[in-house]
Amino acid sequence: MEKAYDRTWRYGILKDLYRLGFRGNLPVFIQNFLKTRVFQVRVGSTLSRDFYQREGVPQGSVLSVVLFISKINGIVKQLPPAVKGTLFDFQISCASTLT
Repeated sequence: MEKAYDRTWRYGILKDLYRLGFRGNLPVFIQNFLKTRVFQVRVGSTLSRDFYQREGVPQGSVLSVVLFISKINGIVKQLPPAVKGTLFDFQISCASTLT
């Protein structure tokens, strides 16, 4: 899945956590973790302009993996009842019982 982390819906993650019953400091911590991040790239002695990451989850963090997986797990739940689907290792496969 190309750019999956970069395009993960942040508000959707927070909404899912709320729906699952998370309240208090943990959702606030995660919201702060997901807030807009600014970064630069250095090549030799040259520093790039600022880049703003307004969507997605930060790469390289264990928490990002958990948040990403929690968001994509809802994909299978959105399938129509006649379609059975599984989500495994970022691969989505579906089979229909209709003939």
